[in-house]
Amino acid sequence: MSCPWGRRSPDLSKSVLTCEEKTWIANEVISGSQTPAQLQTKYQISVFNIRRWVRIVREGRTIQNGGRPTSISPNFFSNIEETLNKGQINVTSEEFRSTVNKFAIDTAQARRNIASSQVKLPSRRTLHRLEEKLGIKTGNAEFTTNARAIACADVRNAVSMCAAQHLMVPLTDHYLILNMDGTQYKTGCDSSKKEKVKYRNSPTKGKALKVLPSAGKKNNGITAFFIKHYMLMSAGGCCADPIFVIADDNMEKEQCDVHVVPGLGNSIDIANKAYVVFTKTRCANAKFYEWFNSTVLVSFVSDLRRLRNLPDDSMAWFQLDGEAIQIECYRQGSNTLQLMTEHNIVIGKPAASTTEITQPCDAGDCFKATKTKNKFINDEDILMDNHMYEQLQKVFVEHMKNATPSKKMSSAHVKMAINGLQRVHLAIKSAVSPQMIKESFTRTGIYDYRKCSYNPSQILAQCKNEIRIEEETQILSVIPNLAAILGDKGELVDKDLC
Repeated sequence: MSCPWGRRSPDLSKSVLTCEEKTWIANEVISGSQTPAQLQTKYQISVFNIRRWVRIVREGRTIQNGGRPTSISPNFFSNIEETLNKGQINVTSEEFRSTVNKFAIDTAQARRNIASSQVKLPSRRTLHRLEEKLGIKTGNAEFTTNARAIACADVRNAVSMCAAQHLMVPLTDHYLILNMDGTQYKTGCDSSKKEKVKYRNSPTKGKALKVLPSAGKKNNGITAFFIKHYMLMSAGGCCADPIFVIADDNMEKEQCDVHVVPGLGNSIDIANKAYVVFTKTRCANAKFYEWFNSTVLVSFVSDLRRLRNLPDDSMAWFQLDGEAIQIECYRQGSNTLQLMTEHNIVIGKPAASTTEITQPCDAGDCFKATKTKNKFINDEDILMDNHMYEQLQKVFVEHMKNATPSKKMSSAHVKMAINGLQRVHLAIKSAVSPQMIKESFTRTGIYDYRKCSYNPSQILAQCKNEIRIEEETQILSVIPNLAAILGDKGELVDKDLC
């Protein structure tokens, strides 16, 4: 590099030199062309500054202007972005700060020989500026698991979901496209169990933020009463009678005690009803799922066929979570599988741990809106219905008399359960609507009521790993072949998806 000032020898004592000019001066000294003293005399520059520039260049670092350099080198910004753009999960505020601190230490050590304990870590203000520069937001996230994070980001799961809908949806009246899922409601407790996280891309409308719990972090035990609610719904915008599961530890593992409760259903129709089911745990058992299929599912499908004036052998496409206990009743040669065959109900099981993106109950607003509504229901809203309270009391008395005659549920347990049932019932009636159910199926891509067909692009969009346009085009071209394989074999394996 030639001299920035040519043959002139200007007075630079009051000039602001560029990084390139400082680097040229340092290289003059390093190459032996001129000494610091000669350069001082020639350009009126402080010898101290010249020697500092020489030291920086000799150490292989870049001379910077503007005072103190940033605590994080621009070279490390891409690493921070990569940390936040994993596509699978968000990072907690603690993890974000830890990541930034690590990059700050790496930056300081790259600039000079210094121990990590001597590095001044970024301040809260620096972190805030960094978040603004990278477009990072802060929000409250629900905890998820590693299995769910990995499964929801696996493109193969989204592709297999497309193949299943491509095969079944065109063969089925949309009212007979069904989904069943369960969720639990916490009553008598205001804890939200949320964690503050850092994220860049906002979640899909209606979807909650998710985060993995930090290693070694324990949840605080909070006393509360839980009620499990199972919802069976149709892409046509209607749902079956609700099922509420109450856990009674006094029962045997395989016991299942079912009670019909008039007036506890979804509608204001005089004939509306619900099922209150007692099992040992809220996870239910094999006997519960056998009862569900033979009673609730078959009856609901028959009602839908009559509603749509369809033949009795019209195909129904029923998709459920696919937990081991749920599909055990469909084992080869079982009475339940035979019953499904007789009623032409085809069972579909999406990939494990993908319920939040494949199940309309979960992916849509049906559960979320109901849980939100449940938080704002006061005692006065439920205690006015004395008839329902007395009716539920009789259910619990009958249950303890017949199912657990030797051991009784405590009066406090019974009271919390009755109040909880009324709360959840009111929340469901207030929150869930036919339009919400239709939108839930549309959001997953299983059935878009606007297009009157399944939407493969929407299914792929639910995948937590971003799928590029050219990848989506390639995937869509092979879906028909995968659907044919699925129809022949009944399942897709890894070699089919390669």
